[in-house]
Amino acid sequence: MAIVKRFLEALPADWVAARADRLETERMTSQMAQLTHAAFELHAPAEMVELGAPAVGGRPWFEYYGEWLQPFATYRERFTEFIDAGPGVVLVHATIGGTTVTDGVEITREAAGVYRLEDGLIRSISLYFDRDEARAAAGLV
Repeated sequence: MAIVKRFLEALPADWVAARADRLETERMTSQMAQLTHAAFELHAPAEMVELGAPAVGGRPWFEYYGEWLQPFATYRERFTEFIDAGPGVVLVHATIGGTTVTDGVEITREAAGVYRLEDGLIRSISLYFDRDEARAAAGLV
């Protein structure tokens, strides 16, 4: 679980601002790359895929989020609970969201990620907007 926490601590406070800052992008990318497996995969929820994110991505991080961040003036992720789901699996609950570019409206939603570890590194992250679905994917149901 410690590696997952270190990985999440490397994430930017605001994804939109970090994406616009080359130095912040390089810092984050370097820190996160040290904690992920060479064959790392990031699996998006269907809602993100419908809005332009690839179903499966890896590095670099901002290419994965890509156009999905465009409606946001700010975007952040707050991690609220870490659950050891068994050997090599960690379930993380989060609240995600930000303010929109057009109206400055605050949008938030609950989310979860299932982190799978291999060789002491994060091998994959599967993201979910349905926490029950995430619990099932982590083997907790």
